[in-house]
Amino acid sequence: MDEKINHPSWYTDGQYETIDAIESWKMDYHLGNAVKYLSRAGKKDSALDDLKKARWYVERELKNKKHALQARKIDVDAYVEDKGLQNDVAEALRCVAGAKGNQTVKMLERAHQALTRTISIREIRGEKHEECGTLQ
Repeated sequence: MDEKINHPSWYTDGQYETIDAIESWKMDYHLGNAVKYLSRAGKKDSALDDLKKARWYVERELKNKKHALQARKIDVDAYVEDKGLQNDVAEALRCVAGAKGNQTVKMLERAHQALTRTISIREIRGEKHEECGTLQ
């Protein structure tokens, strides 16, 4: 199970792990995901599906650059409510969303603690394979 989470074979099949390249190149979300899908094309899922997903992320980035679009401002609490997140998952999300400027390290440490606590509790309950995070 851990290999699927920490170092999946479809990202570690060569000398460089995909996430290391993305971080080294200081890529944003869209381009990092494009690299992810290009790197794993056909190794995890259908190569054609992976290539189409990479193209989707490139198109999204290109659209944003061409039109200089600003991401719509979404309130964190509104997002939590919209997704129906349970309190433990919402706490981690709020910390991740607040990880900016001089608060980055502090907020990411809080997010890590919240996630570690949430994962431990859910594993004890035997929730390893169910969808987590949303209210049913």
